[in-house]
Formats: sequence, C-alpha cells, structure tokens
Amino acid sequence: MRSLLAVLSSLALFAMIGVAGAAEAIGSVQSVNPEKRTITLDDGSTFALSEKIDMTILKEGDQVTVSYNDQDGRKVADDVKLVSAAGTTNAAPSAAPEASSADSAPVPGQSQ
Repeated sequence: MRSLLAVLSSLALFAMIGVAGAAEAIGSVQSVNPEKRTITLDDGSTFALSEKIDMTILKEGDQVTVSYNDQDGRKVADDVKLVSAAGTTNAAPSAAPEASSADSAPVPGQSQ
C-alpha cells in the first residue's frame, strides 16, 4: 500500500511540474522569420516555434495567443492560436437599419 501511495504521489508531482512550466503570451505579431522558425510579438518577445506549428498562416499584424515553455533560456512555442487575422476586427456586425414609419404597412384599426 505504501509503494502504491509513493508511486501515485510521484506521478502527481510530475504532472504538476509539467503544468507549472507552461505559460501564455497574447499579442500582435510584429515579425515572422521562417528561416529561424521564430515570431516576435509587439512587446518584443521572441518565440521559437516547434515543428508542429504551421508558420504559413502567421502574418504581421495577426493577434495571437502563444503557449510556450522556457527551454535553455529560450521561449519555445508549443501552440499558436490565431485570435484575429491582420486587417480584421472582432467587432460585432452592426444591426440592420430600422424601418421608418413611412416604410411600414398600415395596421388595421390605427389612424395614420
């Protein structure tokens, strides 16, 4: 029973260490360097991108969320999520204009 408890405690500790190492950054892409497989955000943070990340979708001005780990003093991105593409906004579409009373059909029983 003690050995089972020791194993479970060790697994829990390793799981917590893995979660604690991950971090997130949110910002606008300032530059993309395909040769070095890096992106730099508007705050100056540079991230090396893992091989699983498709760099072809990333462009300057894109709003992104970067999940990364610190490895040997470098920020290595495990995932980059596109929040909004450059040149687009997240604003809700405007409502359709309301019809004026002149455009409305008359309601029976009401005077005009």
